[in-house]
Amino acid sequence: MKRFCLLPLLLVFSNAYAADYPRDLTLSWVNPSAYEDGTPLLPGELVSVRLECVRGSDPTPVINVTLPAGTIGAQQSEALVGAIPIPGTYACWGYAIPIDADQESVASNTASKKFTGKPLPLTTFTVE
Repeated sequence: MKRFCLLPLLLVFSNAYAADYPRDLTLSWVNPSAYEDGTPLLPGELVSVRLECVRGSDPTPVINVTLPAGTIGAQQSEALVGAIPIPGTYACWGYAIPIDADQESVASNTASKKFTGKPLPLTTFTVE
């Protein structure tokens, strides 16, 4: 069985600030263009990608979504609305899924971001 040769996938988090939860998360990556043995992927062979994120040291995925794959070797991104339920540090990675394989690729590189809660209120606020 041929396996994918994954280029490091880059998962980029949205920098938009929202005071309340849940918050949105945007993940970006580059789809693979070959199998692990160097054989090029042909059109239609890469069918989907699976994205997974966990919070802190809890191994239970907060996000586990499978999406249609875009063009082989191309940049792809997905905005996940309301995906971050509470403050914490989230780690995410992705997997490539071929059409004729019984297993997905190994995990991409891990990307992480810390989401904080609401800011503290203003201090020494006065009216004169």
